[in-house]
Amino acid sequence: MVITLDKISTPVYSFRKRSIQPAFGDKNNTNTTQETEKTKNYLAPIITITGGAALLYLGLKNFTRTGKLKTYVNEQFSLMDLKRSEYSKFVKQIINSTFPEASSHIKDFKTERFFYSAEPLRTIKSAENVTKLLENQDNAFELLHTHNAKFYKGGAAPYDNFTILLEKIRRSAWAQAAPKRDQINMELQDIANLPDFSDGSHQKLVKLSHEILNDKKEKTFERMNKFTDEELARTVTGYARDMMDTIVEMRTAQNSAKEAFINNAFKRANQLLGNETEILKPTYSKIPTLDEFSKLTPEQLKPQPIPEELSKIFENNTYFQAILEKDFNDIDIEDLKQLFYGSPYENNLRDLSYLIDRMRLRQAVTKENSETYEVIIPKLQYLSNKLHEFGEAELVKRCSQDFSNMSTEQRKGALYYVNVVSRHLGYESILKMDDAMVKNYNYKDSYIRSFMSLFRKNPETYFI
Repeated sequence: MVITLDKISTPVYSFRKRSIQPAFGDKNNTNTTQETEKTKNYLAPIITITGGAALLYLGLKNFTRTGKLKTYVNEQFSLMDLKRSEYSKFVKQIINSTFPEASSHIKDFKTERFFYSAEPLRTIKSAENVTKLLENQDNAFELLHTHNAKFYKGGAAPYDNFTILLEKIRRSAWAQAAPKRDQINMELQDIANLPDFSDGSHQKLVKLSHEILNDKKEKTFERMNKFTDEELARTVTGYARDMMDTIVEMRTAQNSAKEAFINNAFKRANQLLGNETEILKPTYSKIPTLDEFSKLTPEQLKPQPIPEELSKIFENNTYFQAILEKDFNDIDIEDLKQLFYGSPYENNLRDLSYLIDRMRLRQAVTKENSETYEVIIPKLQYLSNKLHEFGEAELVKRCSQDFSNMSTEQRKGALYYVNVVSRHLGYESILKMDDAMVKNYNYKDSYIRSFMSLFRKNPETYFI
């Protein structure tokens, strides 16, 4: 049996039964061609304005057949929207079932990397004498170093590994959604099929209606694809930012732990020495001057013997090793460059400032090796001063590139090196670097400043 528009019933397409009256295109109607063209011309601007919305006025309301055609098209539109809604819910279900792996990864990373500083901090606060105080402070820093050493495995950085995992999950989710999308696309093709009237009337109107339905079908499928892409991209971006925030949080927490070790060690030292006021104060927040270094003799600038105890405590510190090996009479920019970039992120210039305060505290509370500290501390201060100077110059140079002429990938490459310099300077992220450097005269007018709003909106794109 040939299916025609007059014979389509309610169960399939939800039509209301109507009696067929002489209508648009019937032989009793002498204005068929003219009225069809009028209807088509009338529909065109409506279709353009509504973008294929369901409220199409197909034909003139006085004609039963064209009224039925209008109802049919409207209901097929609704059915297509229903299919798109069904697909959207399906995609969200897939996302909810596949991306928990990313959540677990972030949770495991945070659990694994978090350093519990409460106990070592308690031993510093409760040290019964200065000797025990120094020992407990050294132990606190060593515990943190040992904790971090477990993760120095080389290869991809934690954030890079996570983005690889996210891409794997995204591809899996897309693959799971594909069969459902193809199935609905086949159903849309059936829905968009428009039969003729039994007597072959209203052919132009039927053809126009078919074109409208087919256009709606194509746009519905495009929107399904777009929804899949956008929903997966939104989810991936959300998890990427969560991971980035977690990494920065862990970096910040570790710096806070180190500062707590220093602050409380100085506070306890003042108590043990009977100082009514805090005469001894940390200086890690300031870049040291070269005043003390300028007082060293050429002989003192040469490598000096160091007590074995100190060598053992600080044997893993690149800056301390530089004190043992470098002749500061002829140290040059190349030496500074190698030391700046050769030190691991976990032993950056902020850590050098902590090292200086640890030496200052040792000098203040012990009478042993006073001459050693009088040489070590000025040399460390020199390194801190010159490495900050070098690092900030490198940063300004990297930030003065013209980012406007770069593609996204080129910009990511350029920002990678900005991140590298920022990390060596001791900043947890490029955004924290910008917050701190904005008052720097050379930095505040650099090209990167005009792009910081973009980086802040898409921090995960430019993170290391």
